[in-house]
Amino acid sequence: MVILSKDKTKCAEYNRLAVQRNYGNGKDKKYALVGSVGHHSDILNSYPTKEAAVKELERIYAAYQNGDKTYAV
Repeated sequence: MVILSKDKTKCAEYNRLAVQRNYGNGKDKKYALVGSVGHHSDILNSYPTKEAAVKELERIYAAYQNGDKTYAV
């Protein structure tokens, strides 16, 4: 599945997605949804809580299960 980042500056077929603590993005964006391709990682979007980031990850997974070929964060 090809995923487009929230800021629309990154688009790739990520082979790994993860929610990670984001230490350098201010106090209102504490968690990041990170996509990896090979040895390269991109922050696809930042979220104020871990729960919000996990919810986005679950939406991506549901779209993948439905057979969608693209997803915009």
